[in-house]
Amino acid sequence: IGTNVRQQLDSDIKSALNPLVITENITPIPKQNNNLDNISVLSTFLTVPRTKWVVLAEEPQSEISQDIVRIQQQAISLFLLPFLAVFILSYFFSGSLTHPIKQLVRAAVEIGKGNFDFPFSIRTGGEMKQLADSYHSMAYQLKTDRNSLIAEKNTLSTVLETTADGVIGLNEQFVVLFANKAASLIVNKKSEEI
Repeated sequence: IGTNVRQQLDSDIKSALNPLVITENITPIPKQNNNLDNISVLSTFLTVPRTKWVVLAEEPQSEISQDIVRIQQQAISLFLLPFLAVFILSYFFSGSLTHPIKQLVRAAVEIGKGNFDFPFSIRTGGEMKQLADSYHSMAYQLKTDRNSLIAEKNTLSTVLETTADGVIGLNEQFVVLFANKAASLIVNKKSEEI
């Protein structure tokens, strides 16, 4: 290399390295500079001990920015995707629990009102299905028992009304619950007045 070219190259390297601080046994801190092509770069350098050599490393600022943006996007994706997946799974899982429970509550209200034929079905399986089957069995048994009681009451009412003996039914406080026709004839009052 010619002397003029060598001097120009040394001058360019010194001007490029000028903003950097060289400290022995300490890693130099990268500085933002413009390289020989006037491109914004992040550069750092070290001197090689016992030589006059300098190792210079530089990276265009635009490439560093692209890498930072890419890393940020990947970090956001790595955070958001699992978060979104957990949210979606939680939403569907909670729905698979709350919907059958709401159906069972509605069925309990209807059964409490005496609607023993209220239709409901739970398809989730497991404990919810067993609970729904228990509700169905309970509703069927309550309906059967109620129908049996009504039939017995009707039979008893018929017997009491057709018997020739006077019958008056009382509770523990001696309040008249019923009186048949024979009893109302005996006391000479209507059944409702007794």
